[in-house]
Amino acid sequence: MNLLSRMLSHQVWLLGQMLERAQRLPGEVLNRPVTISVEGIDDEPTLRSLLARLVGQLATWDAAMQRPAL
Repeated sequence: MNLLSRMLSHQVWLLGQMLERAQRLPGEVLNRPVTISVEGIDDEPTLRSLLARLVGQLATWDAAMQRPAL
């Protein structure tokens, strides 16, 4: 469980760093289409949409961890 906790803490820290840096960018940069090497993530990904996806995934993981075990 310690490894999982460390990995999650790192993910939260790293996402926080990315969001802090993204706050400094103008809207046109955040909304500019980007090319990624993974198909199926998004039809027209932007930095804003990819960051939003990461935040959403983290929220999903957090919700799953908060559920009581069956």
